[in-house]
Order: sequence, then structure tokens, then C-alpha cells
Amino acid sequence: MNTAHAVPTTLNPAEPSEASDGRVVVYTTNDRIGFSVNGGVSFVSFNPASMYSDAPFGGADGDQVVQYVPQINRFVWLDQYWANAAGANEDRIAVFPPSAVTATGLSSWTYWNITAASFSLPRPFLDFPDLAVGGNYLYLSCNNGQGGKVYSSVIARIGLTNLQMGLNLAAAPQPWRYVTGALFFGRVAQHTGPVAYWAQNSSTSQIQVSDWPESSVFWFGPTTVNVFTWPNSNYTTKEPDGNQWLSTYTGTILAAAVTPSVAGAQNGGLWLAWTGGIGSGRLAWLSQPQIELVELALPSFKFVSQTAIWNPGYAISYPYLNVSQDGHLGIALAAGGSGHWVNSAVADWTAAPYAGWYITSSNTSCKCNRYGDYLAIRPAYGTKSAFTASGYGTDKAGNNSSAYDPHFAQFTIVP
Repeated sequence: MNTAHAVPTTLNPAEPSEASDGRVVVYTTNDRIGFSVNGGVSFVSFNPASMYSDAPFGGADGDQVVQYVPQINRFVWLDQYWANAAGANEDRIAVFPPSAVTATGLSSWTYWNITAASFSLPRPFLDFPDLAVGGNYLYLSCNNGQGGKVYSSVIARIGLTNLQMGLNLAAAPQPWRYVTGALFFGRVAQHTGPVAYWAQNSSTSQIQVSDWPESSVFWFGPTTVNVFTWPNSNYTTKEPDGNQWLSTYTGTILAAAVTPSVAGAQNGGLWLAWTGGIGSGRLAWLSQPQIELVELALPSFKFVSQTAIWNPGYAISYPYLNVSQDGHLGIALAAGGSGHWVNSAVADWTAAPYAGWYITSSNTSCKCNRYGDYLAIRPAYGTKSAFTASGYGTDKAGNNSSAYDPHFAQFTIVP
């Protein structure tokens, strides 16, 4: 399935996210949320601001993320708000069961407001949030800053029982805990299970990995892991109209996921992905920006493999990783430049390494000089080897007063 123009957006760029329980799909773009009750064939969409009676801070902003949590049969939807005059904002987290999604929208939901003050952070603005699902907790990661600058990061684990029952997040039975630290801690790994993992590149040949067992109040690390050197300069890659689309999060680990036990991994594999630059010297064969994909064994963090997802004709960037119900590693990414329009693509890395499929077809650029902050790939619950994914292309013809063309896709690898 590949549904075009799934949910409209008017903000730059589209930044789609999605999640489903099999039949019900929740899909967000930068400034809209959409619902489907027919498995993603069609959607009805809303301005998030219209769903609440209040308009705190500067109003609903974007950077939306949605996850489905099978342990509690709930969707979790995060909507970031604009800053007020003092530079403060909030992340609003809403929770609802699939039964609350109807053909005309959302019938009921419970929500919580989270601010920088919730974490005793020194700056008032929260930005670039992401959500990951563990065994007993939901993980929220975001950056903290002020005046357009980022100074620190936070990772919070939120009890699934508290979310399901609509309880105070700081109260029993699963009071939330959080850690704060230096600039860009990293996103928590998808499919992380009973231990949360996150990582950051400390150099072009070393990664620092941290872990937080759900059985512990303490987190551990970072552990330094040596990897093969990769290029972290020269990310120039232009679309046919001259737009430089790859200008953010270069060299930053954007994607992480945990797969079940495989050869070379004691208790599974931790996969990490980020965008590397154009190589020189012995790495001159990397003539385009590419995705670096690293596998570490768990729980030892022993280096297992490193692959450059690369093509000589165009750049590949913006990775996002997740795991199917039967343990396959799925990848969503963006590809384009060097005379090509930028599009979203997906792949099942476990079943068909190096093979990918475009889910969009662009004929222009967004003219915003970056592809955005978000893509998503999720397990398609109810179908073991399947994934769902969000991505976007750009279309001169436009749709719903926008040139953006967000897609919802579901794909399965048949052995």
C-alpha cells in the first residue's frame, strides 16, 4: 500500500510521523494530524489546535510524533508548541485507544503538558522530541535551549501503566524518571525492550553508548566503542533547482533500534545510523553523502559490522530505524541531490540488504534548504514481517494548498 497526499501540511518542511495497530492509523505532519479507520487507504485530518479548548504558550507548533504501544493498546501522540513571549513552550502528550478513532476524528483522549520546568532544565524551550517504546516505559527524548540555540538534552521514561490509567506521570505505580546532560544525548533506540539505549558520535572513529535498564533507577555509561573512520565534512548535495537540502543533523546519530538475537550478538543487536559526508583520501570512493549503519552486540557493545548505505549518483540521508514483529530491521531514509529531486524510501535490511523502494515521487523541491527533522517506520502490527512508514515528496501541482505530498506506506517482504 502507498497512499499519496495522506495528510496535508503547510509548514516547512512536511516532517511526517505515523503509527498503526493494524486497522487504525494515526498520521501527523508538521501542523496536522490525520486518522484512518481503513488501514491507511484514506484519512481525515485536523489542525491539532482545533482539538483543544486552550491555546497555551504560542499555540500548536509541529515536530509531532506518534507511536502505538501494544502493551496497553494505546496511541501516544506528542505535539510541540511554539514559544511564548518569554521563550518558553511545552510538549503536549495525548493518549487514546484505537477505539477512540472514528471516521470523523478522535472521540476522546487524555493528555499531559510537559515543560522545561518539568525537568528542572535551565532554558525554557523544548525542541526536536522523539518517542520510543520499551518494555514497561515510554521514552521521551528532546533538546533544551533558548533563542534558537540548543544547550542540553533530556531523556525521560514514562510509565505505561500511568499513561493507560491517566495518572500523574510523577506518581505511583510507575513514577517517571529523567536524565539531563550535554548537547544532544541522542534518541532512544526503537524496540528497546527492557533496557533503553542511546548513543552519540564522540569523533569520526568512536561512539559513546549509554544504557538504562528498566529495573534500575540509574543509567550507565557512556561506553566508548571504536568504529571505522567515516567522513564528517562536505555535505553538499543540490536538487535540480539548486536547493541544498542536506543541511541539518549531519554526523548526528538520528536512528537506533534493537533487534532480537542474531549471529554475533549475545542478546540481540543495537543498530545505529547517521549521515556521513563526502570522503577524501582513502575514503574518496564515498563520493556522495551517505548513511553509516553500525551494529553492536548486546549487552557487550562489541562492534559487529559497519556499512555505508551509499550510491554514486545521489546522496542518502535522514535515516530512521525500527524492527518488525518477527525481528527484521526496517529503514526509512531520504535520497536525492546531484540532479535528482529528493524522495523518501524504505527498506527491510534483514530480508534484502541494499534493496530499497521509493514511496514518493517528487518533481520540485520544498525550497526550505533542508529535508526536515522526521521520517518514521513502524512495525505493522498483525503482520509479522511488515512495516508501515511515512515519507514525503514535493509536487508542483500541489495539494490542499501545499506542494507537499506526504505518503503512508505499508510493505512486506515475501521470502
